[in-house]
Amino acid sequence: IADGVLAEFVERAGGELPQGQPDAPRLIEGLDRLHRLDGRACPLPVWRLHADQDPIAPLAMADASFAGMNVVERRVRPSTDHLSPLAAPHACADLIRVALEALS
Repeated sequence: IADGVLAEFVERAGGELPQGQPDAPRLIEGLDRLHRLDGRACPLPVWRLHADQDPIAPLAMADASFAGMNVVERRVRPSTDHLSPLAAPHACADLIRVALEALS
């Protein structure tokens, strides 16, 4: 993966590249998994958290991606990033708590 492509993605996503070289094999493996992933066949419940101005996956695209899935809750937060776990860890933790309570 070209360093420039990775740097542009991370910048657009609203993050920063970590120090050092990326773990290219692990990154390629993760991208391949994302490419093959089709969660529409998954019957499990889904709790979603999305930034309303996500530059990588706009809200309409994300909604289409989750169409037909068992979405229990969809939360949209005001932000321009793609990295909710880094940009909004408290919002992520809160939604995880809600999901765990619902599943227990």
